[in-house]
Order: sequence, then C-alpha cells, then structure tokens
Amino acid sequence: ASAADGSYRFERVKPGFYHLDVDEAAMRDRGRPTTLLAVAFDLPARGDARRSFAVARACRIRGHLVHDLDMNGRIDEREPLFGGPLVVATGEGGSFQGRVQPNGTFAMTVPCGEYGLEIDPASLPAMHSPGDEEELRVRTSANDTPEVKLMVRSLRTIAGDVFIDRNGNGE
Repeated sequence: ASAADGSYRFERVKPGFYHLDVDEAAMRDRGRPTTLLAVAFDLPARGDARRSFAVARACRIRGHLVHDLDMNGRIDEREPLFGGPLVVATGEGGSFQGRVQPNGTFAMTVPCGEYGLEIDPASLPAMHSPGDEEELRVRTSANDTPEVKLMVRSLRTIAGDVFIDRNGNGE
C-alpha cells in the first residue's frame, strides 16, 4: 500500500525482473489514471529503480444526443441519435466543450463539480435547435460519471401560396 502522500517503497529487493501492478479501484478513489497501471522492468545489481503512476483529479460526463423527431419534448426509444454538435459544460471548474460523435454519443473530461449542460446552437445544422428549454444540471465526482441524454429538434416549415383561381383549374 502507498502512504497518504502516494509514495511507496519496497526495501531489500534482490536484482532481477519485476512486475508492478496498481490496484485500479484504489487509484480511481484518488482520480482518473493517466498512466498505465502496470509496469515490468529489470532491477540492476547496483542502484535503485523508480516507477510512478499518475492520476488526474478529473471527472467525466457521458451522454447521448437524441433527435426529437416528433417534437414532444420527450426522448422516445424510436427516435435516432444525432451526431455533430458541440455540448458545452459550464460550472465552477470553467467552461468545457465536447463534440458529439457521429453515433450520437459524447464524453467530456472536466474538473469534478457541478455543471450545466447545453448544446451550442451555433454548432447545429440549419433548421435545427436545441430541444431542451431548461439547462440540464449534473454533478460529477471521481466515483460517479453522469450519463445524460440531450435533445435536438428539427425546425420544420410549411409554405405555399394563396391565389385567386380565375379560371377554376386549381393551378
């Protein structure tokens, strides 16, 4: 086990080949691993070896962007996912953006804390708008990755002409 400051030490180790593994669950309690959690090396006959493992105090937000085709304001199972726009998370840690993948999913790494999520309207194709009227609030922690669903709506138009049909042919 490591000390409270994260240091560890094995003393009186013989030269040879060693393999170190870090308990991933224990590391996740401190943050998100940013290095491999296993290392193999040869300890020389003289000298010491030093191997470090890193975590970042960061959290993640994951989710899906659903195309609200029937414009009912609800996410229905039959509605497809929508890719391309930017999702913006704004909170105590700052403002962060994540691109929605073509398969309609997104994931963002942010400092742990509370965030408001919204779709950047400027990143939507023409004739589309964010589907949620209210900002979605999420709280992240090292032990919990929120999974959210956001919506986008197509703006549809009905157009035509009203005219005087002088000859009665409907054209």
